[in-house]
Amino acid sequence: GIGKTTVLRTIAGLEKIETGKIILKGKTISSSSFHMEPEKRNIALSFQENCLFPHYNVIDNIKFGADRNKDKKFSYSVDDFINLLSTSDACLVTLADGMEKLSVPSRAMTFMSAGKPIIAMMNDESDIAILIRDGSCGLVSDNFEGLVENIEFIVENPTQLLRMGKNARKKYEKDYSKSKVISEFDALFSKI
Repeated sequence: GIGKTTVLRTIAGLEKIETGKIILKGKTISSSSFHMEPEKRNIALSFQENCLFPHYNVIDNIKFGADRNKDKKFSYSVDDFINLLSTSDACLVTLADGMEKLSVPSRAMTFMSAGKPIIAMMNDESDIAILIRDGSCGLVSDNFEGLVENIEFIVENPTQLLRMGKNARKKYEKDYSKSKVISEFDALFSKI
């Protein structure tokens, strides 16, 4: 509705900008006259569209794509994609308006399990925003100015970035690990 995804796409380098500048660590990565290639930005973007199989985890989705493209000239191994996630400093997550209490994006859980802090652009009262704040595992903003401030903060505070990543992993292990979820489902079904 208000351009959240467009802003994230321009930061990631998937769209060129017509005016203004995008500066990361004091270096211009986009302007009306310059466009750094996405692969040189060290920024990962995970889309909110349901283009992946929701019943697969991230690795299974990657394997599915890799298996279907074995004979293609342009191919990466599953390990290449897994390494891509591990090289990112933080992961961006958006949530469409109206989904605040209906959805916790599975990619947010994937990022947390990998020990990556989350930079989120969404309603401050969404379930995932509350989870991020309560777990001290990232930063949340509901507007462009806040997103810019959050990105500047993590660039200028690498120690805080690492702390948020560690908190993300701890929160995931404590509340969302496979064994924890299975145990809770088992307890739930035992009551029925």
